[in-house]
Amino acid sequence: PLPPLEPPDAEFDAGEEIPVVMNDKDKDVDYSSFIFVIFAKVFSFLSDESEDTIFDPGFSLSD
Repeated sequence: PLPPLEPPDAEFDAGEEIPVVMNDKDKDVDYSSFIFVIFAKVFSFLSDESEDTIFDPGFSLSD
């Protein structure tokens, strides 16, 4: 294991503090269902069922 870090010799002055205000009304918003819909749409385009309609060059080797 590494030895514990030693504190700096001199005090660090970060200058003027900038207050940060957080918007509490967005705190409880859950975007997981929205993200799921996006991924479902993306993966439906990449699925095997739709591969022929997206990547169809107009001919196939089996014909």
